[in-house]
Amino acid sequence: MAKRNKFFKQQPLPLAEQLRQMKLHWPEFSRSIDRSRVSWIGRLTPTEMSDTYTVRVTYTAPLRPVVEVISPELKGRPGERIPHTFPGKKLCLHLHEEWDAANTIIATTVVKWAALWLFFYEAWVITGKWEGGGHEPPTKRGG
Repeated sequence: MAKRNKFFKQQPLPLAEQLRQMKLHWPEFSRSIDRSRVSWIGRLTPTEMSDTYTVRVTYTAPLRPVVEVISPELKGRPGERIPHTFPGKKLCLHLHEEWDAANTIIATTVVKWAALWLFFYEAWVITGKWEGGGHEPPTKRGG
């Protein structure tokens, strides 16, 4: 990833470029645009033996894209929360500092990270062990 210049703030990639890249790499994903926010909905199948998941990627530049599984519903193991998720079962795909709106193309990173997350989710459901690495996102206390 490109090193950030602390003196000059880089602008996020233009939304038009994110749209172009998604259409190029994920043409089957539908999209909706509302001012500066775009959402894509499409299907991911992590492996040939995996379920097929319908996911929504919502992006409001320059914020980190939000990825959620629409169907089938993600289910935890009895008595356990689903690892590497934010409230609302939104997927935790990377550390905050790994999102760089000036240099990251959603189509070639975030969507692929989502497919990889789903692979590790399926393994976790079976084994109870998260093999995807990373760090758990902080959870809010008391509310």
